[in-house]
Amino acid sequence: MKTKRIITELYSSTSNVGRNVGETNDCTVVSTSIVTGVDYLTAHAALEQAGRKCKSGAHIYQQLKALQQLGFVAENQSARNFIAQFPGNHKSLRNLTTHHPARFAKHWPKGSFLLFTRHHVAACVDGVVHDWTNGRSKRITSIYKIDASR
Repeated sequence: MKTKRIITELYSSTSNVGRNVGETNDCTVVSTSIVTGVDYLTAHAALEQAGRKCKSGAHIYQQLKALQQLGFVAENQSARNFIAQFPGNHKSLRNLTTHHPARFAKHWPKGSFLLFTRHHVAACVDGVVHDWTNGRSKRITSIYKIDASR
């Protein structure tokens, strides 16, 4: 059974800018733009300055460096803290997936998060995943909460 793709308007409009300038493998650019609220081209320039090559993916450290240059702080979060908020026997889950923010919307914390999966990163703002992985169960390997620096 094929799952239906749930694409948000914010993700669609942001990723279209990348396509219009001929960019590919730009999940770090799209997710940075979404969690910070800066436009795609500003996020692209910050990631390029942090070492990302055009039409190529970026490392986590490059994305974190770009966030810092844009005036944001990224704080690594424990998946256990998210899972502990889930109801009933879901507290015994061992992993988080990109499906969990929607499934446990009442228990997902407000704010902006980067959800890293294997070879990909998605933006999650106030419990909504703004990415093509929305509605799919891609295992999250690390989570960073994004806040404006003081």
